Amino acid sequence: MARSRVAITGLGLVSPYGAGLEDFFSRLLEGQSAVELLVTADKPRPLSIPFVRCAGFDPVAELGKPLAGMMDRFAQLAVTATFAAWDDAGFARTAVDDGRERWGVCWGTALGGTLSYEKVYRELWQEGRERLSPLTVVLGMNNAANSHVSIQLGLGGASMSYTVACASSAIATVIALRERAIPPTANLDRIDPECAGLDHVTVARRGVPLRVALSNSFAFGGSNAVLAFRSVTH
Repeated sequence: MARSRVAITGLGLVSPYGAGLEDFFSRLLEGQSAVELLVTADKPRPLSIPFVRCAGFDPVAELGKPLAGMMDRFAQLAVTATFAAWDDAGFARTAVDDGRERWGVCWGTALGGTLSYEKVYRELWQEGRERLSPLTVVLGMNNAANSHVSIQLGLGGASMSYTVACASSAIATVIALRERAIPPTANLDRIDPECAGLDHVTVARRGVPLRVALSNSFAFGGSNAVLAFRSVTH
């Protein structure tokens, strides 16, 4: 199968610094941290934790009240960032005759609509509420971000959500087996002298006749799982 080159044509984000792309990257280059101390209103006692948040983000101003009201905050951030990338790429928001019925969206999230679930727990167990909002499931679904993106931009292709953390290594392992190539280790510029005898893959991926690979995933609580994959030829 012939390979195709892929280019990044648009960038979008919701910045914790409160401005756009240029401001975000300039602050990173200057070494400015966006970490701040967050004090919550949790019961029975507030929590004080280091945190990165987009405090100036107003989802109603960005998306409108009806649309923002159907989303957990993670989806609000996702759709707003997508719209920014879409505009940056020069695409039209409304559907035109550009073949977008075949365009798809792939979105990754580790925890999804956790804030909505936390809100429900507080209302049930701390405030004594007996009924939940009918939008609870819609707000909390991990695939809400990619689903809203597909709907709002009229994309008719595949709409996928990789709701993974440790499992992402398994996905990368399967792709490596399928492509018969070992991906490079990201940002590996200098090799520690203690590791000089090891075979490192840097800068570019290396094509090798892979048939078997292991995926080692560490998870919360000290649990650990190893999956062994083998290529199957039909």
